[in-house]
Amino acid sequence: MKRLFSLSLILVALLGGCKVAAPREDVFVLDVSQSIDADAEHQMFVVVEEVARRLRRGDSLTIIPITGNADAELQGRTLHYAVPSAQNRQAYDADLRSLNEQMKHDLDRLQADAVVHPGKHTDIIGSIYVAMKEFSKKPTEKRLVILSDFIQDDEQFNFRKDHRLGNEETAIALGRDVMPIDHDNHVVNVVLGRLRSADFSALSPSRQHAINAFWEGFLAPAKVNPDGSAALRRTSQNQ
Repeated sequence: MKRLFSLSLILVALLGGCKVAAPREDVFVLDVSQSIDADAEHQMFVVVEEVARRLRRGDSLTIIPITGNADAELQGRTLHYAVPSAQNRQAYDADLRSLNEQMKHDLDRLQADAVVHPGKHTDIIGSIYVAMKEFSKKPTEKRLVILSDFIQDDEQFNFRKDHRLGNEETAIALGRDVMPIDHDNHVVNVVLGRLRSADFSALSPSRQHAINAFWEGFLAPAKVNPDGSAALRRTSQNQ
């Protein structure tokens, strides 16, 4: 396996498209589980803070921490921010300063909580289901950013042990079986970045490749690279 996909490169990719004319909707899915390397987790929040700081008027940002059960545990933990449009701006951009302060405060709190109370289990699939529902039907540039070790570990799946992730063929078939179907016909740009993880490093190379294959199937037509990185345009399965 190649080494961790650099979060600095993730940041370059995310900020590189800042000249897009249309408003942007960013949805971040963040792995705050105990298996994530502390330095990688810190760098993950640096990336989010930098993207938040570069939001333009009309943009929105949603932050979804990965929990052990997305349906039961995400209520009240998802962070939503919308930058007021130019028509609704306050004098001297006071609204932007207030929003930036709120985002910084919330991200500091989320990071501190992740350090003190790291999650023991990860429902990445459920978190992505929730994330896909966050996008509006407006004609905006939509981006889903998932930063994780991509090891699903909840009541339904344990990627470290599940026999269906014993090889790439069965893993990609499983991913296709549980993939989220987008009924709103919007295009979402998806960016994946693997965080350094003790759990992932401990797996055999064959299971690491199978986990990547699962996400290829789940996020089709993604091609997940050996280091876990990927970028794609995902459209509705009904088109």
